Amino acid sequence: MKERILIPGIASKEGWKKYFKIDILRVLGYCQRVLGLYNRVCMDNSNPTIKKMVMGIIGRDTIGHWREIQSLYKKFYGITCIKCEEAIKRIAKGVPFESVVDETTLRIPGRWELVEDLNILMLILNNIVNKTVNPEEIEAESTNISEGVTKRLSSNPLEILRFIKGFYSTSISLLPLYNDYTFFLYISRSIYIGLLSKYFPNLDIDMLNSYSINFERIKLCKDDEYTILIPSRDSVIHYINMYIETIYRIIKKSLKIKISSFFNLVDEELKYISTMIHEVENLEEEFNTSISQRLVNAIHKNSITRKLKHSYIYATAIAVFNADKDRVAIGSTVLKCKDFLDGLSPYILTGLAHLEDIQQKEDKKTFKAKIRIYYSTNQ
Repeated sequence: MKERILIPGIASKEGWKKYFKIDILRVLGYCQRVLGLYNRVCMDNSNPTIKKMVMGIIGRDTIGHWREIQSLYKKFYGITCIKCEEAIKRIAKGVPFESVVDETTLRIPGRWELVEDLNILMLILNNIVNKTVNPEEIEAESTNISEGVTKRLSSNPLEILRFIKGFYSTSISLLPLYNDYTFFLYISRSIYIGLLSKYFPNLDIDMLNSYSINFERIKLCKDDEYTILIPSRDSVIHYINMYIETIYRIIKKSLKIKISSFFNLVDEELKYISTMIHEVENLEEEFNTSISQRLVNAIHKNSITRKLKHSYIYATAIAVFNADKDRVAIGSTVLKCKDFLDGLSPYILTGLAHLEDIQQKEDKKTFKAKIRIYYSTNQ
């Protein structure tokens, strides 16, 4: 796990530049492709060329792929090709396309969940890009993509498979399990100074500010080493986390409607949790295993929400920090502040736990925070 956390390029300004300019823009490009196609079909659904694309007619050959193409439009966009099967059968018998196309209709639903999520994703990506990439580079990329979609799909309807596959593969490649920079931002939802200096010793926090990766410092413990860093209100970290949640949601919905048969998708959120639960066991050896177990037991016992997800539990609990006494209370369990954060560290470093909604109470001496954490049912 050390090699996973000690990301070689994380301290490189050039590495961050490539992350936002190449990795993020690549996903934005595919999102523009798939949404641009949907909008084109909606605006021009009576156009014979558009109908031909959705019908899945490849040149003169109507055999082999039309069912696959129509099924993909139906599952991904909700677009149904009415009377298209009959039209294709007639075309296969020699009837000209022009003679049957007017008998077909493209039915477009008032709303479709995947399309709604794609629009949300587009907003998130645009917010990330606007904060981190030169606007001229964004405009040029967007123009090229728009032209490419129109040209390719009009000449070969099978390109829809490549576009959507490209969307899934690039979107997934940006998730924290596969991208080191996303992983760092994901675990940075709440990380304390000591962890940062230990596992990312060469990282310059001030350098990250140039990419809108901004933090606030909250001193919850007496020891400065345990000062918590949380993303500031305008930090791009918030949008990265929204991106992750949205992609997880899109994949779960895609699996539910069996679109995975086209692209071999798996539940990426579950895969991430499963992978990191095993890494927690390795990290606990570097901290105090008994404290981690005691802490998780306290969270489990005093959780305000608790959900069983496969063989893992997702729980939320309230922690009350007393800076003067240097103690943290979770229900009736009281720990030293240092022990609390050390015990939580394996979960913070794997992205399985974070603190949020940290609020200073009226007495100015105590803070209240929510702990959100995934842990194994075998804990």
